[in-house]
Amino acid sequence: MNICVSSTINWNPGDEFIRYGVINLLKKLLGKEHNYFIWNRNPDFFEKAWQKDSMKEEFWSNSVHPADLAWMDAFVFAGTPEWFGNPTYPIYAEALKNKKPLILLGAGAGRPLDLMSSLEKQVLRSPKTFLCVRSIGLAEELKKIDISAHTLPCPAILCQTNDYNNKEQTGRIGFLLQTSSVLNQQSDLRFAQDFFRLPPQRNYILLASYIDEARENCKKQVPFRFSFEPKDYFDFYKECDWIVTTRLHGALSSLACGVPAVLLADTSNVRIQSSAALYKEILPVATSLKDGLQIVQELSGKQYIALRQNILQFKKDLEAQYIHLLRDFLHSIGL
Repeated sequence: MNICVSSTINWNPGDEFIRYGVINLLKKLLGKEHNYFIWNRNPDFFEKAWQKDSMKEEFWSNSVHPADLAWMDAFVFAGTPEWFGNPTYPIYAEALKNKKPLILLGAGAGRPLDLMSSLEKQVLRSPKTFLCVRSIGLAEELKKIDISAHTLPCPAILCQTNDYNNKEQTGRIGFLLQTSSVLNQQSDLRFAQDFFRLPPQRNYILLASYIDEARENCKKQVPFRFSFEPKDYFDFYKECDWIVTTRLHGALSSLACGVPAVLLADTSNVRIQSSAALYKEILPVATSLKDGLQIVQELSGKQYIALRQNILQFKKDLEAQYIHLLRDFLHSIGL
């Protein structure tokens, strides 16, 4: 079976962490003999990113072209708030025209639902569509327009199967903090500003997700770790006892490795707060860097070990929930 996955490559590491988790689930359900292709939503593939969001007619990446959708057998959306609208409309059109299965896992809030087209709504209401969102609030909003959705934590936490269960503690803390250097990303800059005001600490490791951040750190002559390959961050996390981050999927990919994380988010950041709420006690949220470091200091010794065990159990339970729901759906459509 040819499976087309809507995601990005070499743009947003968070998208790739979600995709790793989704592919891990699909391979457990379907086996490893299927072919996976990518509908690449990297902004470089569109006519004018965030302004004219129709895909370019010509590009030379190893990605799906619009004409290729005809020979895809099923479509999968791996997370992201960008799960409907012009960049993905051709997938909906093909799914409707030829009655192909559509699976959306980890769909997030962001794009207003009143921008959803009638065709997209028709596909999302189809029995051949499985929709699972990562926010209770989003599921409630979808219900108002007669679209049913399951609600589960984002599958990014399943992106890594090796949970480093025997990892020794190092005393190091990794910081993954958004700045204003990355195009089209909104964040509370005070967390990064507070970090750069801290006196240098040998046990602090600054991680950069984007080359924009790496460039900025080089100008400031601040030591950091970076890789264009998202999977390398699993090894970065392994070097740390904690990850303190403003990035939800930075936290989730860290938890996927069994490394505890603290998420930094203002109370007004409803999108992040509502998603983080699904992780209960395994993902503490702090509204200041000072409070985040306080959590790290307080959770030590036996409490730290218990937290790691809870993280691993949470992963196992979540995987079982996804497998159960997806198996029932695939059975219902004859797969």
